[in-house]
Amino acid sequence: MKISKFRSSIIITLLVLVPITSYGHPGRTDGNGGHKDNKNASGLGSYHYHCGDNPAHLHTNECPYGNGGTSGDIGGTTNDWESSWAKDSIKDFIEKEYIKGYPDGSFKPTKSINRSEFVTIFNRVFGLTTKNGKIFNDTKNHWAKDSIDIAVTNGVAKGVSETEFAPDSPITREQAAKMVANYKKISDTNYDKLNGYSDGANVSSWAKSEVEAILEKGYMNGYLDGSFKPKGEITRAEAVVTLDRSKTEKKTEFTWDDAVQYIINALGPEDEHFIYNGRTDVHLDDNGRRYCYVWKEKRNAPSIAEGTIATYYVYEDGTVIPY
Repeated sequence: MKISKFRSSIIITLLVLVPITSYGHPGRTDGNGGHKDNKNASGLGSYHYHCGDNPAHLHTNECPYGNGGTSGDIGGTTNDWESSWAKDSIKDFIEKEYIKGYPDGSFKPTKSINRSEFVTIFNRVFGLTTKNGKIFNDTKNHWAKDSIDIAVTNGVAKGVSETEFAPDSPITREQAAKMVANYKKISDTNYDKLNGYSDGANVSSWAKSEVEAILEKGYMNGYLDGSFKPKGEITRAEAVVTLDRSKTEKKTEFTWDDAVQYIINALGPEDEHFIYNGRTDVHLDDNGRRYCYVWKEKRNAPSIAEGTIATYYVYEDGTVIPY
């Protein structure tokens, strides 16, 4: 099928450049690869739970977040995540009960996250439940022993040795990247992305191909100073955004041809009466979503004005909206 198309006139756009954090949001980073957030924001409540020998729970008897702590109720008003660069992902994860806050009502987006916490939220995000009874010497009495078992069974994580998992050790950025890549079954030995970082050579050999793949996919990025900080501790905000991106993966490219295919899927193919026409350039809406203009028009019409039947916005996710 031949799709006719024309190119729009050149549009000059004035861009205002702002500093970008490691995950593509305006802001400034802290010393741990996290981001400075304002305190005492108000809004949606957090979940409070007691963890320890007798953990309280909602849908699991594992400590959802916060190492230890005291008992609490669902609620809280110290929503320090509301001013975070990752607030949309954090809000979504809280509402879906993938992650929960601390007894004081805070979320602590710039706080590091440990290995047991990371695999617990990972399992929730991807709906993993299969386990085979794997227990390490340091997990047999741990609140997250089932989550660790699930992560190991599903090929997400391994121990730091045959007998130890180090559940309470902070997870590093390269470890988190490795776990995501393990589950997604991706790796890349063309280190063009990694070589672009000042400390790319510091990535451990066991994680190098997986970190490259994660960078290629856009699940993680580097920092303003040109580093990736592979040995740095990933923050709670960064962990949420990384998992959110890997869960809701989008096409890395969006073209006119994609738009045409999407509108054919939605409205049917061209026939002897009409064709799809439009601008071949890709636009961004106010929410950062990519789209193309596509017209449905009469075949062999003398002009666009005389031939246009309808105009549509065709988005990168396949959504087709009448103009």
